[in-house]
Amino acid sequence: MKLLIGAAAAALMFAATAAAQTPPTDSAHCSGFQPAPTLPDGATADRAEIAVGNTQYETWGQERLAKLRLCRAEIEALRAQLAPLEQAYTANNTELTSVVTAWQAEVAEFNARGGATRNRRGTQRTTRPN
Repeated sequence: MKLLIGAAAAALMFAATAAAQTPPTDSAHCSGFQPAPTLPDGATADRAEIAVGNTQYETWGQERLAKLRLCRAEIEALRAQLAPLEQAYTANNTELTSVVTAWQAEVAEFNARGGATRNRRGTQRTTRPN
């Protein structure tokens, strides 16, 4: 029980740390993309309409690609900032899992050697040392 309380407290500390360093969810580079241009219908458009459509398409595509590159760079920068938090989380989660597994083995060993007791109703219950 003490282990679970400690684990919950540790989880709250990590959640508070993560909340204090919450990355932005909106960015000038990763939002506000221009809508795609209306493309001419190849079945009915004449050469001039295709040429205008091509210019619009190329302009839009280059702007979109440039903005996506800036967005990707921003994402990578945020990942680098969050890496220490992720490493701390992983290390502490691994330790928690290890201690829980060890504790369960110790309790099972305790119970196997007769550590279980009977309650007032006479039914057997498993005891865990405090």
